[in-house]
Amino acid sequence: KTKFTDIASHWAKDYISMGSGKKYVTGYKDKTFRPDNNVTRAEFCQMITNISAFKSKVSSLPATSNYDYIDVHGHWAQKQISIASNRDILTGTENYFYPDMPIKRGEVVHAVNQIYNLNPTKNELNYINSLYKNYFNYKDINDHKYYNDIIISIIGMYREKTN
Repeated sequence: KTKFTDIASHWAKDYISMGSGKKYVTGYKDKTFRPDNNVTRAEFCQMITNISAFKSKVSSLPATSNYDYIDVHGHWAQKQISIASNRDILTGTENYFYPDMPIKRGEVVHAVNQIYNLNPTKNELNYINSLYKNYFNYKDINDHKYYNDIIISIIGMYREKTN
């Protein structure tokens, strides 16, 4: 049984109910979940700080930054945003985090790479980059903030023996 009024015929209703039951995700005050909405940056921060598989990994990362975003003060996810941003898992620009904007794929990939400490060596990154340029080479991500994370996710993490 679900507490949300808008997921009865949705394909992901069982997953949503399970995630809600484990407190990984929450709905809105009007008892809706809005399953077809984009996930916001704040909602993503809530999920990665609540999902048990991520929670311990996130808390084991040292807080290396101390961001103080203007648009986060008093936000319902202020605590979760601080946890994620101060560990450089998901950051904003200058003084703004944009918590209610949809999260982008590159940001999610970067966050997962940070959480799992997936940092390729220079040789690995060069090889992944060469594969990417040979087979994909999408021009729209060339100058993206998370370019390396995106190509790693497209190609997969390549491991070679290095001396």
